[in-house]
Amino acid sequence: MSEILIRMWELARTRMFWSWRFHSFGPRSVVGKCRLVRNPKAVSIDHHTSIGDGWCLVDLNPSVLGNKPKIRIGAYCNIMHDFQCNAGLSVEVQDYVLIAPRVFITDSDHVVGEAMGRTTLGTEYHSAPVLIEHDCWLGVNAVVLRGVRIGHHSIIGANAVVTRDVAPFSTVVGVPGRVIKDSGPASGSNRL
Repeated sequence: MSEILIRMWELARTRMFWSWRFHSFGPRSVVGKCRLVRNPKAVSIDHHTSIGDGWCLVDLNPSVLGNKPKIRIGAYCNIMHDFQCNAGLSVEVQDYVLIAPRVFITDSDHVVGEAMGRTTLGTEYHSAPVLIEHDCWLGVNAVVLRGVRIGHHSIIGANAVVTRDVAPFSTVVGVPGRVIKDSGPASGSNRL
């Protein structure tokens, strides 16, 4: 009985404090305690998605507004605590994605150089969209950098830094991330 009451409280608290702030927010989705959100209207969360405490969703360029949200999180995603996502253009996490604690996803890099002036005062970014396809699993402390597309049913190992596209049904580990296993249909695996 207490589990039901806790779930009801989480749903009510999320609706009361967050659902009206986001671009869109699906039914039965829950977010924990927020650490930082910059421009919540640039965020869309689909139905039945859960985000743990300490999350941080940042629109790096809030002056560029459009009809579409910059950060899109699909349905039935489970995102653990201390998740951080920065978007200057577009970060999309499709349906049924599992994200472990302390994962960082960004579609932008700072522009650094003598011509740009002081690094800490810079507001220029190199950006390229990030896409994490359905049914992926990102391990603890994984980092996904700009311009990366992670194919469906892929696994990103703990502490991996993904700098290049990942084919579907792949397992990636290391810094920088490299494919150590391909379990796709072409490899003879029974996996769906």
